[in-house]
Amino acid sequence: MIAVIFAAWAGSPAPVVFDRIDLISEDPGRWLLDEAPRMTALPGATGVRWARQIKLSVAIPRASLVLGASLTSQSVSIRRPLTRRAPIYAHGGPTLALGLPRGALVGVEAWRGPVRFGLGLNVLSSATWARPVYDSWAVVPGIGVGIGQPPAPF
Repeated sequence: MIAVIFAAWAGSPAPVVFDRIDLISEDPGRWLLDEAPRMTALPGATGVRWARQIKLSVAIPRASLVLGASLTSQSVSIRRPLTRRAPIYAHGGPTLALGLPRGALVGVEAWRGPVRFGLGLNVLSSATWARPVYDSWAVVPGIGVGIGQPPAPF
């Protein structure tokens, strides 16, 4: 899905710009809840799982799109400003696992200089490529912390 969006914009005059690197990604939100509490007991496994969730995001400002990818998750989000006074935005869109649609994320984000703080809610299915059945769902909160280029003022 992300590849299709990138291909659609490849010939477009709309610029694709670096947005951020999420050091803690709110999508899918499982690292903070499932892995961080085990940090002292299993530091090696927790560290590998942390590295797998680091997400690189690019933006297409003219379309208000943000495309993100990590080893465990990919996302396509629409970002809209909530207020003119502060850099606070709402975002939401589908999430994928290795290209398989698996749910959605909605949330808010705030920028303080180059640091982004995000708070989101993930709705995730248990579907996998081995079993692409959408019969089990979970709602998982997500907290994100990233470093990057704040959106341009509006």
